[in-house]
Amino acid sequence: MADRKHVSREEARQAGATRYFTGEPCKRGHISERYVSTGQCAECQQLHKVADRPKHRETARAYSKSYYWANREERRAYGQAYDAANPEKKKAWFKAWYDRNREARAIQKAAERKADPEKFKASYKSWADANPEHVLANSRRRVARQKGAEGHHSGAEIRALLKQQKTRCAYCGASLKIGYHVDHIVPLSRGGSNWITNIQLTCADCNHRKWAKDPLVWARQLGKLL
Repeated sequence: MADRKHVSREEARQAGATRYFTGEPCKRGHISERYVSTGQCAECQQLHKVADRPKHRETARAYSKSYYWANREERRAYGQAYDAANPEKKKAWFKAWYDRNREARAIQKAAERKADPEKFKASYKSWADANPEHVLANSRRRVARQKGAEGHHSGAEIRALLKQQKTRCAYCGASLKIGYHVDHIVPLSRGGSNWITNIQLTCADCNHRKWAKDPLVWARQLGKLL
């Protein structure tokens, strides 16, 4: 600051600047820039903002809430458009939020379930009907845990795998458009994992015939290995 060029308030005003620097301390002893409009020390103003922040926090929250409800549709449309354009950011934000609030959400859900079990059942059924892959993925995770197998996968990963397989059975190539079975390549009972890398989608017939066989033994039976 000592080497900075000194500019008077009037000189700064004529130059169209918003701040000026005289090199002289303010009444609190700060040697800092000052605002042309008020003559106030920039450092003093920053300290004032920090000191007043707790006082105005509730007022700001109330204003933000009232503004949202007054412009709810517009804000929701903006949020939905942003989420659609930034799916990875949305996913990362939600995961971070969920990780921070995991315990509180578990307590809240338990309380809601106890207070109105019928409403909870109806809500879960509605969600399950709309997310069948995720429900089945959770079921496979429980089975894997019971068998001491590691890993988990999501409904989204199953949908991506179905697309990767071009909606065809991994063994016979039959169409899976009317339904598919999720097969652990190395069966859980033989030490296989529940990660998506150990999963393939098959038709019901192939899955029933393979069952819990070793994948190499099954491949030989199919004539794909000598």
